[in-house]
Amino acid sequence: MKYEVIGWTDFESDLPELDGSRGADNAIVDYIKKTGYAFTGTSHQCQPLCVPVLNDGKKRTYGERAWGAIMAEAHEKDDPNADYMKYAFAFYDDFDEKMPPESERVTREAAEAAVCDIAEEYLAEVSDGQMEKALRERKFAIPDSPSLRYLDGGDTFTLSAPGGRKSFTLTEVTTGVDASFGKGEIEPMEYSKLYSNMVSFDEKTRQEAQWLSKNARKILLLYF
Repeated sequence: MKYEVIGWTDFESDLPELDGSRGADNAIVDYIKKTGYAFTGTSHQCQPLCVPVLNDGKKRTYGERAWGAIMAEAHEKDDPNADYMKYAFAFYDDFDEKMPPESERVTREAAEAAVCDIAEEYLAEVSDGQMEKALRERKFAIPDSPSLRYLDGGDTFTLSAPGGRKSFTLTEVTTGVDASFGKGEIEPMEYSKLYSNMVSFDEKTRQEAQWLSKNARKILLLYF
């Protein structure tokens, strides 16, 4: 998606709303990096002009912890010990909040006027076997890369194999790791499963999950 943040609104404003998604979240993170805005999830929900509006005409609202994770990603990505809780709740606030100015407020009329076709098209070369598997499972795993940073549901993804091409409109894009340990084709594991394994009662499962979290390459799971 050709996502852009076009401004800000209030949590309870009358603008149409969508939940966060991988591509939209990354666009918001990039905009916060550029502007230096910093405020907690409590402020996101309770203070004016703390809810981002994207160029699909919709605002994105989050829980306090989820907004804290976005802020931590924007401001402390290079810190392996960054704690999203610092940005989640007002009572953990140990930094000076910087809010968007009134000049960045987006009205409903302005949001509607900004709507444009932001969907993009992507292509991946695959084997006939990979094509068959993708068609059977209705999903496809691909290594993550900066060029796919805003890839999201609604985009078109084309798989090109020796036996032909198939194009799909994506319904969802999630993140995970390659659990193949470098042996053969990608074995996708979503982060939710990885985190679950990290607290498993089985020691081998825990150790494997901990190794993967530190060493495995990051992947995207594309559903269609």
